[in-house]
Amino acid sequence: KSKDNDLVCKLLFGPLNRSVEVTKKDFQVLEPGVYLNDIMILFYLRFLQYCIIPEGKQRDKIHIFDPQFYTKLSEEPKNSNLNQTKKQGYLGYSVASGY
Repeated sequence: KSKDNDLVCKLLFGPLNRSVEVTKKDFQVLEPGVYLNDIMILFYLRFLQYCIIPEGKQRDKIHIFDPQFYTKLSEEPKNSNLNQTKKQGYLGYSVASGY
């Protein structure tokens, strides 16, 4: 029997063979009236970047942040060195949390 976490598709990309894995549950968000999730958005963007755009200067100019990038960036730092960095406004933390 099929489960929601069964792998439907796996896209390998980049020189380090990173991957985006789409499960049955992720795939179900393509139904009408259902919001897309981060995995489907990332899969589509990586598919465009590595399967549609030819290798070369155009592709090299593209950088796609993981959808969880802002979430992780805006989390409260746990390391005391990062707390000091936060106070000083480095690492883009102040810029990101200013939105």
